Amino acid sequence: MLIFIDESGFPHPSDSTHNPVLAAVCLPERGHRSLCRNMYAIKRRFFSSPEKELKAKELLRPYTFERTDRRRELVECIFDLIRETELAIFAMIMEHPTRMPETPEGHIPIQYRFLLERINFYIASLADDRDMAILVFDGEGTAFIPGGLGPGISRYLFRSREGQTWSKIIDSPFFVDSQITPGIQLVDMIAGCLRHYQEKQLYKESTGTDIFSSALKRYYRIISGKTHDIETEERTLYALYNMPERYFYQSELN
Repeated sequence: MLIFIDESGFPHPSDSTHNPVLAAVCLPERGHRSLCRNMYAIKRRFFSSPEKELKAKELLRPYTFERTDRRRELVECIFDLIRETELAIFAMIMEHPTRMPETPEGHIPIQYRFLLERINFYIASLADDRDMAILVFDGEGTAFIPGGLGPGISRYLFRSREGQTWSKIIDSPFFVDSQITPGIQLVDMIAGCLRHYQEKQLYKESTGTDIFSSALKRYYRIISGKTHDIETEERTLYALYNMPERYFYQSELN
């Protein structure tokens, strides 16, 4: 199972986003070629070059829906593809931290821990018990971890008690160029949609009557239809989890 992971905004006091999002798309390996072919066809239809990268910060904005019919149609095609593709979605929707988040030595940022926990449970629930999660990230993956996200995840999986229980996650993440990786572009659009939905408070019935907000609500329903809440003996792990700010300060939780 290929797990494409990307974020919209970043949980840092100086970041301008109010609700940064870390999202994952779980895609069976057998479906990757079909996804690439369909994404290529969409790009060839709307761009002069099919190598054009799809980015939420360029496409998911009011201007796209108010003044550019062609770009709006492109976004509709992308979310139609999400609806029609066999995949699962998980995301951490965070409150903006008012001070620097803490990552204890030997750990990974809390939002990654929560996300990977859900992915491990999801893979373990699949019919094929041989399936494993292959983590695929955009770029270099620093994530404010000394030495980088890749080594940090490997260390956590090998050395922490919690990480050692995540037996369905392969310990060596891959870092790719988003421009040539359709799965990363897809999760970028999903993370962007979730962030806008949360920041515009579109979960309230009285909000979101403009064209852009109405589209975001429809896209959110598509995303929700691809999620899988995890029931454990102790609690429910929600696939779309609204993570309170207090979890960034782990020393205060102990």
